[in-house]
Amino acid sequence: ISFRYSAFTADEIARIASIDVRSNARIEAHDLSQILLHTLESVTSNLRALANSQSIHDGHVNVGLTLLNETQSSTSDLTEGYYWLDKNGKLVAWSNQNKSELQDYKGFNLSDREFYRIPQTTHVPYYSNAIDSPDMLPRLYVSYPIMSAKSNDTNSSENRTIFNGVMVAVVNLDSLGAFLQNEISPEFISNVGLMDKNGTILYARNQTLVGKNYESDDVQATVPDQVKSEYIRILTRSLQSNPGAEDITFNGTTTTISYQPINIDRKHLWTLFLGSPHSLATEVGLVIEQQKNLSSQIIIIIA
Repeated sequence: ISFRYSAFTADEIARIASIDVRSNARIEAHDLSQILLHTLESVTSNLRALANSQSIHDGHVNVGLTLLNETQSSTSDLTEGYYWLDKNGKLVAWSNQNKSELQDYKGFNLSDREFYRIPQTTHVPYYSNAIDSPDMLPRLYVSYPIMSAKSNDTNSSENRTIFNGVMVAVVNLDSLGAFLQNEISPEFISNVGLMDKNGTILYARNQTLVGKNYESDDVQATVPDQVKSEYIRILTRSLQSNPGAEDITFNGTTTTISYQPINIDRKHLWTLFLGSPHSLATEVGLVIEQQKNLSSQIIIIIA
């Protein structure tokens, strides 16, 4: 009876500790998703301020360049730069440029890119779902339309807005992932991941997986066969716009995969992941060890 009671107590301690890990993982994933949203909102606010600047509407390149540089300095730990495209999709100016670079790249046509075409059509901000970069480096693009007021005719006092270009911010996904990873408490062991709504991996600890779909052979080759089907099902469920946390066990080690949808303007754009191994805290491990030692001593005394 003593042995069974001791074993039951030790198992209960481990179970309670695992529940605590799952709960902390869900809370941490939710908190990180809010941090990500607020961070992106600051970038969007910067783009809105640039797009509404009178100097930008009037086409003052030198003043616009100063505004771009000042804006970039405020978010330099996250963004690679801010870009100004005119109504035809041609590059007007970008942050951290000098006069020689301006002469070389001014007028470069980017009208075929989604970060220009979609705001041109919808007249609303655009957030890229997947990597949209010519050099295939992990980046996200956020763009905001420049809408200028124009009178219908000279005798009318009513104004209408017309599309006059876009402001674009380039977010480095490596910097974004490192930023989120640093936001996790050092006492809580976990790894961050980010995937878009189509299943394309935007950030992962294994950088070779970035830009690939979670169902691709390259991604599935990194998952042990024993848990591959279960792991893929968890990722599939995570794309259904609902938060959750599920356990997966391999070689005696259990890991909680918590996921949280990132919604902007009520649209599911990305899903944030947090992988948290069930490493018992030092105090919990000591309690279990003490319980086992006490059980062994009691059995020896009884014998």
